[in-house]
Amino acid sequence: GSGLPVLGLVGYTNSGKTTLLNALTGEHSFADPMPFATLDPLTRKARLGEGREALVTDTVGFIRDLPPDLSSAFRATLEEILEVDGLVHVLDAASPELESKRTMVEGFIEGILGRPAAPLLVLNKADRLDPGAKAALAGRFPEGQLVSAKTGEGLDRLRARLAVFLSGLQGR
Repeated sequence: GSGLPVLGLVGYTNSGKTTLLNALTGEHSFADPMPFATLDPLTRKARLGEGREALVTDTVGFIRDLPPDLSSAFRATLEEILEVDGLVHVLDAASPELESKRTMVEGFIEGILGRPAAPLLVLNKADRLDPGAKAALAGRFPEGQLVSAKTGEGLDRLRARLAVFLSGLQGR
C-alpha cells in the first residue's frame, strides 16, 4: 500500500459524496444522480489540514428498499469499507429525511462491521440552507461539519477536521 490512511465516504445516493470527493481531491469524476453510478469505488489522494494526506474512497450510495438481487452486490461492494481507517458519513443537509437516512446508513454499516460505525459526520449542500436552518443544524449535530462541496463553503474547516479525525484514529 501507499502507507497513507484511507477514509471511506458513505451516505445516501444524492448526498453529494462524489462531489465532495472531487472537491477534496481537486479532480473531477463522473457525478451522476442515478443510483449505482458509483458501483466501482473511486479512490483518490486528498490533501488535508496540517499538510496531511489521505486516500479517500467514494462508496456506492445507499437507497431505500433495495431489490434483493442488488442487495447482495451492494453489500459486497460496501464490505470494502471494512478496510478503511475511518468513515465519513456524507448527509444531504437540506433533506427532510436527514435523521432517518443517517440512522439507516449507520445501522447498515454497524451490521457489517459488528460494532458502532462512529463516522465523522459531514452535512453537505449547506448552500441550499438559509442562515437560520444552518444554525439549527449546527445545534442538532454539534459533531457535524457543515459544508458545500459545490461552492467550497466549509471545506478548509473540513480538511482540518479530517486531519484531527485521522490522528485520533491512528492513536487507537
